Amino acid sequence: MLPIIWACLLIAGAAAANLPIVDLGYKRHRASSFKGTVNGSLLPVYQYSLCRTPAGLPAVRPARPPTQTQSRDRQWHRTGYICPQSQACWFNVQNSFVNAGTAGSVFNFTAAYNQVYGVDGCTNPPLAAERDPLESEDCLLLGVYVPEKVMSKRHSAPVWVYFQDGAYVSGSKSGQDPSGLIHTSREDGSPGMIYVGVDYRRLALELVQRHISQFGGDPSRVTVMSVSTGWGSTTMQLTAYGRAISPPFAQTIVQSPAWEPDTKIPATEESVGYFPGIVECQQRGRGPASAISGLD
Repeated sequence: MLPIIWACLLIAGAAAANLPIVDLGYKRHRASSFKGTVNGSLLPVYQYSLCRTPAGLPAVRPARPPTQTQSRDRQWHRTGYICPQSQACWFNVQNSFVNAGTAGSVFNFTAAYNQVYGVDGCTNPPLAAERDPLESEDCLLLGVYVPEKVMSKRHSAPVWVYFQDGAYVSGSKSGQDPSGLIHTSREDGSPGMIYVGVDYRRLALELVQRHISQFGGDPSRVTVMSVSTGWGSTTMQLTAYGRAISPPFAQTIVQSPAWEPDTKIPATEESVGYFPGIVECQQRGRGPASAISGLD
């Protein structure tokens, strides 16, 4: 079986002094840890900043690649950090449907919907005290798992990129254990985040094309694997820019693509009007669209 490189947006543990270093041109990166072995070969984990983190809210800004102005020698020690999470309320409606079927009773969709979205207040943002302490806006780090023998021989190994699911509002790279392979975290779940999330993922794929050969990977043999909303995002990569720009990968593994189109204009307008207040960017005399654009 050919060795496979897996790249992912993640944060891993601390590293020892003898961990290998890769020079990516704009900076040198020491592996953050060894994650076991693969066929007797040590598996170092590398991670580097996916993009420059702007002041304020990076999630609403277009992706910008790292620059050489950053510290040349860098090693990330932050462990397990994930992008801010939300929840898909329809999961709760789905659970009510399953429970009704299991109990042999008639499922009342209207009652379940009103309970989840109204009484339970599922759409309300969680309180700070209820959030995962590992949630951070500074979560856009690309990690690479690669067997040491692949790097030492500069073997042109195939590359696997994985986009996780999560209804476009949840999920993290830390939930995957590739032990040999690349997956990404994302920013989405509020007005404009789907676009920006796709933008970040495109940047991640472009960085894989640019730098994966330094890890022994073959940029012409990149496979993107995803499921559900992860594949929905991958489809956006296939259709982005029309035919002007080819997607930065060779092939994909398709698993149950999912999208969440919302054509209800009143509901969309309500979400757009609600968002500035959540991020405390509402300013007197400015409408929601103007307030949100001011974050960019």
